[in-house]
Formats: sequence, C-alpha cells, structure tokens
Amino acid sequence: MTVHVACKDLPHAIRRCLEALRYNRADISIAAKDSVCLASCGGDGYRAFAAVVNLETGTNTVTWGSWGGANMFQESKERPVDRDFSPQPTQPGFAYITGSQGEHVFASIYLHPDNVQKLLPAVAETSDEEKGYLTDLISIKPAYRRKIPSEMLRSLESRGLVKVNRAGSVTITTAGKNAVPSRY
Repeated sequence: MTVHVACKDLPHAIRRCLEALRYNRADISIAAKDSVCLASCGGDGYRAFAAVVNLETGTNTVTWGSWGGANMFQESKERPVDRDFSPQPTQPGFAYITGSQGEHVFASIYLHPDNVQKLLPAVAETSDEEKGYLTDLISIKPAYRRKIPSEMLRSLESRGLVKVNRAGSVTITTAGKNAVPSRY
C-alpha cells in the first residue's frame, strides 16, 4: 500500500534527511514493505541515492551512486546503490529513502509495516465518480483532463481534496492523492 504524506507531518529525523538530500516537494510517497531494494537508477545528469534513517536517534546514512548511473568501468562494490538490486529486509525503527538527485530530486520512503501506522493520514471517503476525476488530476496532462462539473469541484475543494487558484487552475492535494486507489 502506498500513501502520500505531507513532508511537514513527517518525523524530524526523516525531514532532516530529506532536506540534506534537497528534496523540497510538499509531499512524498510512503510504502509499507517487509523488504526493499536500495538500488535506484541514475541517468543523464542524475545520480541515485539510498538513505537509511534511524527514527529513534535521528542518525542517517546516505549512499550515492555515480552521476549518469551505473557504468561498466566500476566495481559493483564501489557503488552498491547503482548495482545491488537484491531485496534487503526492512527493520522496525528505520526508514529507507530511495531516489535520484539532479536538476530535480525524486524520492520515496519505505517503512517496516510496524512503523507505517504512525504516519498514515486519514483517507477521505469518495464516490467512484469523484475517484475518476481525482485520478485524471494525477495521471493526465492538463490539456487532456475532463472538465470537472462546478458542483463536483466545489465539493472536492470543500473537503480539501483539490485546490483551485484565482485563475481557475485545479491541483490535487495530498489528501486527494490518498483518496485515489494506489496506482502501484
């Protein structure tokens, strides 16, 4: 199960690690897993990273990959985040952050199922029609989105699932992302 949590609502240890990784988005996806693959892919202008955060002490360890990703001239032991795709068991009391850094920073958090309950936000009840509109806001380019009827839009906005700016542009909130069934 994957949920989105506002970064400001995360424990201090995780927020501090995300700041060090230069992750500056409003929310982040969190998944409960018994095991996690700490390897991630870099790319042109990007490098992968994996961080392990001790939730009690606040200490963290970050492992960096090569800029551009794995290459044939490096040993697999030099940069395991580029090449070691074996699953590692998650431990209670630790958070595992994987992603890539470059022009933008992309990251996801994985927690042992025992730890994730503390971070889960409440999920709003939505109808199938509302879920359809919210799914469009997440997955479809703005030019191709269905027009949301004004009464539906007011209902979604009043419940905090979307935000509408003065120009009429609609964006989905963290609560709205969590109201949609997981895409993963």
